[in-house]
Amino acid sequence: MEGPLDRRVLTHVAQQTQVAADCKFVSLHELDLIETGGGVNEIVRYLKRNSRIIQNRPINAPLIVLFDWDVIDQELNKAREHYGTHADLRVQRMNVSHADPRISSEINGIERFYPVELFHEARKLDILDVAIDQDGNISIEKGKLREAKSKLADMLCQAQDKRWYRHIQKVLEDVQISSYTLLGDQIELH
Repeated sequence: MEGPLDRRVLTHVAQQTQVAADCKFVSLHELDLIETGGGVNEIVRYLKRNSRIIQNRPINAPLIVLFDWDVIDQELNKAREHYGTHADLRVQRMNVSHADPRISSEINGIERFYPVELFHEARKLDILDVAIDQDGNISIEKGKLREAKSKLADMLCQAQDKRWYRHIQKVLEDVQISSYTLLGDQIELH
């Protein structure tokens, strides 16, 4: 994962939905304590330095790299190049088609996969200034979103309505498929 906030959200949703529940989500720093960053460039450098170790991981415990949806193709391809065998399967970015289309493409990161209902609630609770157009589309000023990221993650993780997890669950389904594909297991997703 690119950061601990993403790890926290994905871990929580995986536990609640039981999709990819056997996966352990970690940020780069949690994977390797000498790493201080967690962005795309740091992950690519980590993959380059550790490609031999990654290739020797047991097939039933693969390292899956999950980038935010907005990582550009060039960076994704560089990460895959350094990952090595099975990189197309194991190095991925969040599939933007799983995000709610009413969430603006200007919203970077995992927040694009949060439900519209969460943003309505954040607006109602005065946590975040959310712009909603006449068609119900959500947009947020980048600086204000950055300030509210942790509170939004808290809201998602404390949600009583499991439907709030629907978009993140789709991302987890992709992770689950990536983690089992080489084992030949048949996966039934709910």
